Amino acid sequence: MQDREGNVLTSSNKLVAFEKKVAIWKNRAKDGNFEMFPLVRESCIKKMSSIVFKHLPTLEEKFNFYFPSLKTDEYDWVRNPFIESSSNTGLILCEEQELACTYSDRGLKTKHVEVGLPINTFWIAVKEQYPSLAKKALIILMQFSTSYLCELGFSTLHNIKSKKRERLCCIEEEETRAAILY
Repeated sequence: MQDREGNVLTSSNKLVAFEKKVAIWKNRAKDGNFEMFPLVRESCIKKMSSIVFKHLPTLEEKFNFYFPSLKTDEYDWVRNPFIESSSNTGLILCEEQELACTYSDRGLKTKHVEVGLPINTFWIAVKEQYPSLAKKALIILMQFSTSYLCELGFSTLHNIKSKKRERLCCIEEEETRAAILY
């Protein structure tokens, strides 16, 4: 789930998929099918089946406790502004009108498909043309779904400020420039 382009919508997709996988595993386990555990030997499955039967419902219960609402259908217009959206988008009048214009803009759709922009880059690109809608989309996308970028920043700072830096004796200007560009 942790990556540079991750956002609330992509993370919720992964969580919903995992929730469905657990349901599939429960059904398969009831039928005696344990192929979802490829590293468990056939001889051990009989011993482990009772543990699996207890564990999967508990996993499902805890998952639902920590992630109670994963409904992001109302944000489908953020993922793809070129599909006709339903009426439960939660948009005000001017945003809904801008969405209608975006949906009808064939040139923008062609440009979006050809370039294949990530959704956050797309909304930044159309901010001047559709300001209200882009602002709302960017607010949704800016929510932190993971701590990946914070952890990346702390790791980088730690490496810069660690003892490794003190051991550098003679660094030429060109080597420093190459490190900065990288």
